[in-house]
Amino acid sequence: MPGTTSTPSITRGLTTVINKNLALLLILPTLLGGCEQFATLCLKSFTLLLYYSPTQVPIDGISILVKAPIFVLGVFINMKYQQARINIKANWGILVFLSAFILMLIALMGILFVRQDYKLLGKLTYLIIANIAVILLLQKDKTVLQTFSKKATYVIAVSIVLATFYNIITKPDYSEISNINDLTSKMKIKYPHVKLLYCNDKYLFFDRDTTQLSTVDRYEIVPTEKLFLESYNPEKTEAEGKDGNR
Repeated sequence: MPGTTSTPSITRGLTTVINKNLALLLILPTLLGGCEQFATLCLKSFTLLLYYSPTQVPIDGISILVKAPIFVLGVFINMKYQQARINIKANWGILVFLSAFILMLIALMGILFVRQDYKLLGKLTYLIIANIAVILLLQKDKTVLQTFSKKATYVIAVSIVLATFYNIITKPDYSEISNINDLTSKMKIKYPHVKLLYCNDKYLFFDRDTTQLSTVDRYEIVPTEKLFLESYNPEKTEAEGKDGNR
């Protein structure tokens, strides 16, 4: 039927795009990771670029690529819905599943709101809005189901861009790592309002006082090996630094 496109044809379209752009995909993690780390540090301070870590770049890039499929989930859900709607009797199970999935998302958002877990709620909201945006962009073409394979490059590019922004605006929950919690607690002895802003494989970037507006002595850069030293003391480290500059 002209109104439907099988999943295998979509898969073939995506596979063709990947094969044609294999060389680009091999360097893509480096490009994406480099852009993400550059943007993250620049949003804090251009001076922090002195502590840019090239070895962290591929890891950040892979993180983006792993999350990219999440942003095309809505496209596949919408396609399944459109296909099922053509023959409801034959595909009622799909419609029930999709309806249940949407209701579960709404319920999850409600639970997060009640629990006041606004951080996770914000991430989930971003993912939903991003998926809806991709669907709306594709719906500009009335024959989206027939031409999806031709638009595979476009869909992949949009999903990667959205995943990159997602990585920049939502950083990992560092509180899950006890070493970082211990180090932050030690930092708070001297800087009560200290906050970990970002970390790569070489350095941890702390904001000494999140309540101040001045940028003078604003940031504390700590080598990651300090995470594994129980005796790390920010006051002692600062004193040693001053002695070394004399």
